[in-house]
Amino acid sequence: MQDGDLNVTVSMAQAIMRALAVNAAKGQHRAQRIFAEMLTATERQNKALADEWLDVAMTCKLDLDRELARREHLGITDLPEPLPHPDHVKIDLKTGRAWIAGPATKEQKAQYDLWLSRKVAFEEELEQLQIDLEANTDLKMQAVLEDEIGRTEKVLGIIRRLLPD
Repeated sequence: MQDGDLNVTVSMAQAIMRALAVNAAKGQHRAQRIFAEMLTATERQNKALADEWLDVAMTCKLDLDRELARREHLGITDLPEPLPHPDHVKIDLKTGRAWIAGPATKEQKAQYDLWLSRKVAFEEELEQLQIDLEANTDLKMQAVLEDEIGRTEKVLGIIRRLLPD
C-alpha cells in the first residue's frame, strides 16, 4: 500500500485521545495519570446522567400512575391515555436502568396503534387459515394454505417481538 491509498479522517480530539492511550499503555506515568483522570471524570458524568434519567423515569411513572388513578376515581374517560403510558415506563431497580417500552410521542403512538391493529388482523387471518386448512381435502390447496400459514406466522413472529402482549 502506498501513501494516499488509505484516506482516514480522524478528529483532532480522537487523535489526541488515541495518542494519550498509546502513551499510557507504553508506561508513561503522566499519560497514565491524565488518562485515568479523564476516564474517571467521564464515568462520573455518565453515572450522573444515568441517575438523573432514573429519577426522571421514576417521577414520570409515579405522576402518570397518580393521574390515571385520579381520572378513574373521578370517572374521567374522555381524555387520551398519557404518553408515555406508565405501564411502558420500565425500571430495573437492581441495575438502576430505566427505559420506555412503548410509544412516547403522538407519532410513535400512531405507529404503535397501526401495528397493533395489524397484529390483530394477522392473528385473525392465521386463525381463519388454520380453519380452512382443517376443512380442505384438496392436497394442492392444503399446500397453498400451509405456505400461507407459514408466511403469516413469520410476520406475526416479527410483530410479536416488537409488540409483546
